[in-house]
Amino acid sequence: MEQHDLLSVASVSCTALHKSYDAELDGHRWRHAVLRDLSLAVCAGRFTAIVGAGLGPVTVIRCLAGLVTPERGSVVWRASDGRLMPPPPRRLVAAGWRTYACQTVGDVLQAAVPHGHDQAAADHLVGMAARRCALTASLGRRVVALPAASVRLVATAAAVVAGARWLLLDRREAVDALDVAGGAGSIERAGSAPSRNFPTLLEAAVLRALARSGYTIVIAGPAPHCTPLAPTATIALSRGRLAARPDRGMMRRVAEREPVVMTPDEVGPMERAPASAVVAPVATASGLP
Repeated sequence: MEQHDLLSVASVSCTALHKSYDAELDGHRWRHAVLRDLSLAVCAGRFTAIVGAGLGPVTVIRCLAGLVTPERGSVVWRASDGRLMPPPPRRLVAAGWRTYACQTVGDVLQAAVPHGHDQAAADHLVGMAARRCALTASLGRRVVALPAASVRLVATAAAVVAGARWLLLDRREAVDALDVAGGAGSIERAGSAPSRNFPTLLEAAVLRALARSGYTIVIAGPAPHCTPLAPTATIALSRGRLAARPDRGMMRRVAEREPVVMTPDEVGPMERAPASAVVAPVATASGLP
């Protein structure tokens, strides 16, 4: 089996992960455990959400990204036949946007192109990622002028351009200043009535289309930031462990509704469609993440 075949069918399992951080309150210091002998598995080619309060979910994806070393436990990557394998190309996609706020979307994506590509190849990578992430019409716009959901898609597209096949999305701060002020975006300028559902539906459709194209999406954060994006699988954590009885509220409503199914070729037309044409089929989605 070739290396690229192994990467496309890999799975990862976390066994008995334990991680704690220093904490302080009223002059008292202690070690606060955010993962307590946690074991879970994530399969490739799926859109998985790891939800829960605190630092537990994001610590899991940082362990997957190789940015955090657990105090105990192991992270093991396997091929479809069970053989051990090195980690596939992966990237942590944070919600931050201020580092490239004044750059255009095209400049951000061009900066993510791996070394060794000529300009024609770089333009091809940028164009492909922009189309898949519904950013084709925004390549010439500054990041700070985009709606919050589009800003997060810029970071996702940069990871795609960089060659990552596992996209690890940190959603602890999904509701930020851009969500409050991020306004109207292109929907109002297109003459349609603004909709609070449209950015979430667009982002959900893009992430699910990427998963259908062979990318693995793992999103981590509080449930209200993740479940509106309609992941295909949800892992709930509570106090550093798998939740014995996960919250049935929003997760059940998201799981029971008809999923958003979208091919990469459909993302471009959806980006330019009026809000009413997109919101109607899945009107049960709620709010911004």
